[in-house]
Amino acid sequence: MTTTTEFPSWLCDRCGYLMDAADAADNSDAVPVQGDLCLCMNCGAPYTLDGTAWRPLTAEERAALTPEERRGLEAAEHVRRLANLPDLTEGDGTV
Repeated sequence: MTTTTEFPSWLCDRCGYLMDAADAADNSDAVPVQGDLCLCMNCGAPYTLDGTAWRPLTAEERAALTPEERRGLEAAEHVRRLANLPDLTEGDGTV
């Protein structure tokens, strides 16, 4: 069972979706740590944990990912696209 870790709310820089939590991609109870990655569940924009806040992953950081990290990020982005989710920001920008 995955444990959801709550964070101070932040808006996606790409689509404006309001996020406030992250889950471990491997369904573990792991709590995100410095440098971990997450995706906006609305548009798929990648973020990295920087201290106690999430910020957009830079192109340089993405290029510096290990092959395993890159494969994991690309797989998560692919699954998110396949889910064909509706735009979660419709209306007031929150779910």
